Amino acid sequence: MKRLIGFISVAVLLVIACGSQADLIAYTEGGTSGSDGGWKTVGFSFSVSTAIDVTQLGFFGESLGGGDTPNVYLHDVTGASTLRTASWIGGANAGWNYKAVTTVTLSPGNVYQVSAPLYWTQVYDDTSGFSFAPEISLVNFYRDDNVGGWTDDHITTVSTATPYIGGNLQYTVVPEPSALGLLLLGGTVAMVSRLKRRR
Repeated sequence: MKRLIGFISVAVLLVIACGSQADLIAYTEGGTSGSDGGWKTVGFSFSVSTAIDVTQLGFFGESLGGGDTPNVYLHDVTGASTLRTASWIGGANAGWNYKAVTTVTLSPGNVYQVSAPLYWTQVYDDTSGFSFAPEISLVNFYRDDNVGGWTDDHITTVSTATPYIGGNLQYTVVPEPSALGLLLLGGTVAMVSRLKRRR
């Protein structure tokens, strides 16, 4: 019986370990850039190759004041709906700032967008220096006129070949049952059945 309990404990720990993973960032920017001022709402649209759980939304801060209140929005473009919002009341730090949101699952087949209204940010010559996470397929970057300040939450539609960074996200891949985990669970069930027959 002690052997069975030990085997089950190891199996459970291995299954948990197979499913745990660190957060991934949708994209990392790179290349030649410069500062751009003036109200705008910027965004990037993407699809996913496998289901992911979005855990955090990110905002890129540049030349922010204490009264600034940045917001980042996660949209389902296909469904024309806003899924999550992250807000930085009292301003954000320079560079990337991430805030946890209630986890939401994005599935293959839809187009999604992260948008952020802002005043100052970095604009890049192109995306050649950008790297995207394996599950993220870029559709396009966008830059729209902004008429609502920090609360401009619309889905951006004016595409640009010179990406403006403003919003990002972190996520985990929705775990699929691992072959090892299924094998261990199957072995545990078989062992339990054999012990019951012996009794």
